[in-house]
Amino acid sequence: GPRIPDYLDRLQAMLASAGLVLSRPIARLSSDGEACAYGEEMNAQGALRGVACVYFLGGGTGIAEALKIEGKITGLDALRGFLRKAWQMESDGGRNIEDLLSPRGMNAAFAQAARKKLPLEASDFPERRAAQGDKQAAAVLRRAAEALAELVVDRMLALRHGFREPERSPAKASAGRGKAKIPPSTFLGRIVVGQRLGVILAEPDLSRLFRDPAEEVLARRIVATGDGALRKHYLEGSRLRPGLLTPSLLRAAPTIGAAAIEVLDSGAAADSREATSPPPF
Repeated sequence: GPRIPDYLDRLQAMLASAGLVLSRPIARLSSDGEACAYGEEMNAQGALRGVACVYFLGGGTGIAEALKIEGKITGLDALRGFLRKAWQMESDGGRNIEDLLSPRGMNAAFAQAARKKLPLEASDFPERRAAQGDKQAAAVLRRAAEALAELVVDRMLALRHGFREPERSPAKASAGRGKAKIPPSTFLGRIVVGQRLGVILAEPDLSRLFRDPAEEVLARRIVATGDGALRKHYLEGSRLRPGLLTPSLLRAAPTIGAAAIEVLDSGAAADSREATSPPPF
């Protein structure tokens, strides 16, 4: 990932030292956000299907993000300089958004408040303790809901400005799946929250502790931007438009998406070879 820029080189060196011979070099590694988004798009019950513009946000050990714009899925690595990742965004109090919003971060915050050791037992996960009336756990979920709203509004405002990727060298361009482009005044049709964070958002017993606060704070933040177009598109009156914030329970999304990306990349490479090869006569 971004914290180990030479990870791919290390991986291939370790595979070679173990005696594994690759049929071809590994061209790139997909981000967890891309894999999740492709899984949500390719699966028959995926939450990205049928919607042109979607922001995917998955939470587990960290925060996984991707955008589907005009039907094309783009990971945040392709939007470097346009969008900061959740771990790069500092919220009030000095903690970053990923630490506040990811279930791993929630576990750590609750363990500190309750003076418990990590890793927590499943029965001590803050969402479970909050549902049982634990006030410290409820405060952790409330702060996570506020961080969710803060992150989503940041993405909404960025999409209003649009993005065009700078020109790349042919070698770098061939490594990706086309140039990233976001037209100005792009609006989301859906915000999909997946992985363990999606389970928390979908849990009826946690609605008043997580989903309701997230939607309320998100609506207030949209109003606070002073952007009439954001209010018109995302709100009904003073409340969030129904269905905008959608939980996904497709935990297999990253596995499905990783396989889909490999198939799509292999197909594109084959098409490229066929297009540039001489006629068979």
